[in-house]
Amino acid sequence: MLIKARVLSESGAVEFCGKTEVDDKKIMNAIFTNGAPFKRRGITWLVDMLPEFCARFIDVMQACQAQTEVDQATTEVVLLAYLIDTGFGGVAPAVFLQSDLSFTVMHDGAATYQRIPAERSAFA
Repeated sequence: MLIKARVLSESGAVEFCGKTEVDDKKIMNAIFTNGAPFKRRGITWLVDMLPEFCARFIDVMQACQAQTEVDQATTEVVLLAYLIDTGFGGVAPAVFLQSDLSFTVMHDGAATYQRIPAERSAFA
């Protein structure tokens, strides 16, 4: 799964853009290990945590941390998106896992993501 992240300035200009890949096995392991406790907190908590998880993910990427740190932050933000989409959004797990993700953090800290079918995703 390809994961893209970008940070936008107040004017909408891209201040940072990065990408990485995460292995489906790592995602599945995170789901089995941490999915239930996260999901029990509910959709409001998951959505409220999205900016924090995205910010950590981007901070790790910008700092060029060790790959294990990037993998951990990536897995965490993907887990959050997975639980939002499959637990509360009606997306089938198989559909989610066959997608790429694009996270955007705005200048004010708000965050969004898009799930894009892998065969059609266009990451520059």
